[in-house]
Parts: sequence; C-alpha cells; structure tokens
Amino acid sequence: MSIAIITGASSGMGKEFVNQLDKYYDIEEVIVIARRKELLEELSSITKAKVTPLPLDLTKEESFEKYKEFIEEKQKKKSVSNY
Repeated sequence: MSIAIITGASSGMGKEFVNQLDKYYDIEEVIVIARRKELLEELSSITKAKVTPLPLDLTKEESFEKYKEFIEEKQKKKSVSNY
C-alpha cells in the first residue's frame, strides 16, 4: 500500500501537494496533518486517495507523541491485515 504523509495540508503548499498527488503518483492513502480538522476533512474532495486527517499542531511537543502513537497503531493494523 502506498501512503503519503503531508504536513501543513489544510492550506497553501500542503493543500496543493494533496491536489497534485493524483496527477503524478498512484497513492492509496494520504495522511494529512495540520491544526484544523475540518479543513483536513475537506481534502477528500480533491483527491482519489483515501484521506486520513490527523489534526496536530507540530509546534507542540505533545503532538509528536500522538503522531508516534498513530503510526504505531497503523503498523499494527497493517500486520494484522496481512494474515
């Protein structure tokens, strides 16, 4: 499974990266990170890939712990689904 992770995805260049993915890559899932969850959820309308919003403020240290937990949980689910 191909996954892209884009930070700052709710606007500006991050949002444009999400917009351009379908044109150049065959991505199945896009994990989008920014502070505003509602804007992240809107990104599903501009890409064919599954959008997984992860509302985090990467200027805050506790966000990195939440990100780490999210990735670990995603890895567990992936290994379970392979059997």
